[in-house]
Amino acid sequence: MAWVRDKLDALLEVVLLTPKQKGFQALPRRWVVELTPGWRNWYGRLNKDYGRLVKSSECLVHITSIQTLLRQMASPC
Repeated sequence: MAWVRDKLDALLEVVLLTPKQKGFQALPRRWVVELTPGWRNWYGRLNKDYGRLVKSSECLVHITSIQTLLRQMASPC
């Protein structure tokens, strides 16, 4: 936690299970991290690694991320 605070200037929060908890329980804001790879699966070229170069795959990830963000910004709340 100290390394994250010092190097990244961020707060790391470890979420532990409660003793009463059984099974799955949705936690706040965790869905954001889990949804991001799911959004990328909508793009066929990112399902499998078709590129010969790492740079081309990296560019596709950037393009799909930009397109996803633009779509979210354009949709009404």
